[in-house]
Amino acid sequence: AQAVEVERHAGAPRVRAVHAVVDCGLVANPLHVHAQIEGAIAMGLSAVLAERITLTEGRVDQRNYDSYRLLGMSAMPPVHVEVLPSTVDSFGGVGELAVPPVAPALCGALQALDGVWRDTLPVAGDLDRGVGREGA
Repeated sequence: AQAVEVERHAGAPRVRAVHAVVDCGLVANPLHVHAQIEGAIAMGLSAVLAERITLTEGRVDQRNYDSYRLLGMSAMPPVHVEVLPSTVDSFGGVGELAVPPVAPALCGALQALDGVWRDTLPVAGDLDRGVGREGA
């Protein structure tokens, strides 16, 4: 499960923090689970806030990473991960399970903040570019 905290900063919405709770079975290395979830949330936020592919005459305009915007680490908000204690005696897995919940969690938080439902991605057009950090 995920929850996204948003706030107004200089009149624009900004992501303040992301919280994730993970139930993945037995955990061999908790630090790896935290890192996997944090990375997946970074991928999800990048997709929701920055990434866009456009076409001109049927060809992709973004030919390389210099023209394909990704969310940088300096723009990442704090990410808080809680791994639930296992109730089973087997290992599960984490993979990229934290990517899909980012968009609905963020869009729901933004709607709660300003009453506007976002139904297209990326949603960054009306967000403060300093996504999660002061002065970023």
